[in-house]
Amino acid sequence: MNDMKRFNLLFDSWIPARTRNGETKPIKAFEIVQEDIIAIDAPRADFNAALMQFLIGLLQTVYAPENPKVWRNLFNQPPSEAQLRENFEQIKGAFYLDGDGYRFMQDTSIKESGNKASILKLIPGIVGENTIDKNQDFFVKSSQISCMSVNNLISALYLYQNYCLSETGGRFGRHHGSFRGRNTITAFVVKEDGNLWENLWLNVIQKNTFNGLIQSGLTNSDFEWMNDRPNGKQKTDNDLIRNDIYWSMPRRVWVDFSELKNGICDLTSKKTEVIQNVYIKENGIQYATKLTQHPLIPYFKDTEGLHPTKIGAEGVNYGDWLSLVGSETASQNLLEHANRRNLNGDFKILACGYWNHPQQAKTLCWYQTNMPLYALHADKANRERLEAEINRYVQASRIVANSSSGYLSAAMRMAWFGHDYYKEKQKKMDKEPAGEIARSFWNNTERMFYELMEALHNRINGDTLSAEKYTQLRRAWYDHIKKEAESLFNRWAFRSGIQNNPKRIARAYNQLMGKLTGTVLKQDILALPKEEKQ
Repeated sequence: MNDMKRFNLLFDSWIPARTRNGETKPIKAFEIVQEDIIAIDAPRADFNAALMQFLIGLLQTVYAPENPKVWRNLFNQPPSEAQLRENFEQIKGAFYLDGDGYRFMQDTSIKESGNKASILKLIPGIVGENTIDKNQDFFVKSSQISCMSVNNLISALYLYQNYCLSETGGRFGRHHGSFRGRNTITAFVVKEDGNLWENLWLNVIQKNTFNGLIQSGLTNSDFEWMNDRPNGKQKTDNDLIRNDIYWSMPRRVWVDFSELKNGICDLTSKKTEVIQNVYIKENGIQYATKLTQHPLIPYFKDTEGLHPTKIGAEGVNYGDWLSLVGSETASQNLLEHANRRNLNGDFKILACGYWNHPQQAKTLCWYQTNMPLYALHADKANRERLEAEINRYVQASRIVANSSSGYLSAAMRMAWFGHDYYKEKQKKMDKEPAGEIARSFWNNTERMFYELMEALHNRINGDTLSAEKYTQLRRAWYDHIKKEAESLFNRWAFRSGIQNNPKRIARAYNQLMGKLTGTVLKQDILALPKEEKQ
């Protein structure tokens, strides 16, 4: 990099964007208002999500609207580049990437004492040289990436600070996990055929709502990398400030840009200046919070505090939909969007996140899916009725497809191994086929689920949902999931790799059908009339 000029993330071109004519080009942060820029176009889906959050965070920090009217006006008529640039000037000093002085999301105090690590350290799915040596880098193979461009480094750095997992630092301490926690779902509101500005602004909430997410009442708005960095620093709900939400910094990392060299970025296969290593150190900031919300994450609340909605082994699916759109659990951006319905266009939820190993600091997969948003259209009373009905459908699917305890999983245990799950619950089926069967069930029943939800939503809003119609729609769902469960059993029962045992498979099939036609699923969950016959 040029030593005479520091690289600034707000005023230099680096954000990969796609235009309406299909061109991908690097843009400056204040150029997101250009009408022909339709999307972020990074080389990885998780990088796209990280950059969306980076830009939403910028807007939330310096351009948050005062009220719904201001929000709607800016959605329909974005600010000029000059206006946005002027606002970004307020935080320019915090967004230098290199050079002397403060550096974006870096701890300059460790430049003499940090431990050298591969650039792979910043990418979720690879957790260090020991993991690479053992060939446990599942999500991104170490042989595929050895260096990356500065532009991709920025995305990786933000991703690292926002999604890192807590892991040991050896006898010197720990590398702390991210503010948001592990396996959390991030939910964006997006517009069909919307441009980048619209899809960013849809996720910016009002200033007073955003300020209210912080329990401490502190008005300090410094960025963490502009503060002293004592070892073992902890932040609770009483210590958090606004900038901790989008700009948290659990990890101590520093980049030596004197190591830049000409090469080929392994993420884009383009010739550019690349970097291979970063410097890290243990004992960053531990975020020990229970009451502070991230506006893009759905939460449920109990007596112990707030708990983010988690991704499971089956990924993000319609089983999570109620958490995303429910009036008690939806993320703040979705809740505010429910009150902005004076907008033209069709809107969706883009739900995404990492699924990590349950006990270890290993990232196994990135999940991402689009979901409809229409459930939020209903008024409060009707929405409560709709949410209660949605819960019936979801619970019916879960009792059938849960990879640990569902009817399908229990039947496959018996078909393959002769284990009666209901008598021998300690017997567990291999996670991979169990997860694959469950994912197949959720995927294959998704379309029908949303069709029925749309029918429910439209009829509830139109006051045309009679008791007979409730029963008709529930019956349609029951028939659909019963048929899919039976189909998956028939498809998988003979694929165990173990010598097939027809008697055992027949017994498992009869057990499955007994559960599928039993009172728990039909009457207790779906409330179908008892007199209904097969």
